[in-house]
Amino acid sequence: MAPPTDNSTAESAFYKGSSSSKKLHDLVLRLHKLTMDHSLMLHVIHVSGTRMISQGTDGCSRGVLME
Repeated sequence: MAPPTDNSTAESAFYKGSSSSKKLHDLVLRLHKLTMDHSLMLHVIHVSGTRMISQGTDGCSRGVLME
């Protein structure tokens, strides 16, 4: 099995409601609080790196806007 990528890890943490990473855990809590405070439904999904590369958005996710 491949190691988790940054967005699959974030997706998993969001749906579990926690993470062992303090920064990610704090982000998960903030997102859940926003959904409760504003009656939002947030869908967090994993997009594979190969799909992002093929559609040309991988560079944007890494701060490279001219890729």
